[in-house]
Amino acid sequence: MKFSRQKQAGALLFALIIITLILFRGVFNGGNTPFFMPDSPIDSTDIKPIKVYLKGAVISEGVYNIPAGSRLKTLLIKAGGLSPKVNLRLIDLYAPLADEQVVYIPLRNRLPDKVDLNISSSFWLSSIKGIGPIKAKKIVRYRDRLGAFKNISEIQNVKGIGPKTFKKIKSELAVHYAE
Repeated sequence: MKFSRQKQAGALLFALIIITLILFRGVFNGGNTPFFMPDSPIDSTDIKPIKVYLKGAVISEGVYNIPAGSRLKTLLIKAGGLSPKVNLRLIDLYAPLADEQVVYIPLRNRLPDKVDLNISSSFWLSSIKGIGPIKAKKIVRYRDRLGAFKNISEIQNVKGIGPKTFKKIKSELAVHYAE
């Protein structure tokens, strides 16, 4: 059975609309449905909770108790999801979280003055002058392997970022922790 180009295009458009609605239903319904779902349920009885302060472009700002070892994605689900005004390319949903960490989710049109090493995607990190895509991926791998950065000078432990590079970029970096 052969379909005309017009019917093929219509079927493709219909499929794209359905996929878009499924993926973005949580963002556009006021956050009643999470934007994304956890990969697997977390058994919090075996894991000591940590406190993380979440603010910015999220449905519900506040301090959250989540299991140690959790990723940003888990925290955002607990907060009801993201605002539709977030640029997802700037956020690493799989960034590890640490106790007493402050997580700021920037709005699409209002980027902070500094790049947070603990939640930034490799795309956002590569926007720093002197940090290209390769070094940005090394920073993310380092963070995924060893957990959240405690201070900005810790970035010098990432291969390829020494004191000289750090001196050039330190004014653009941030690590948010509760005080």
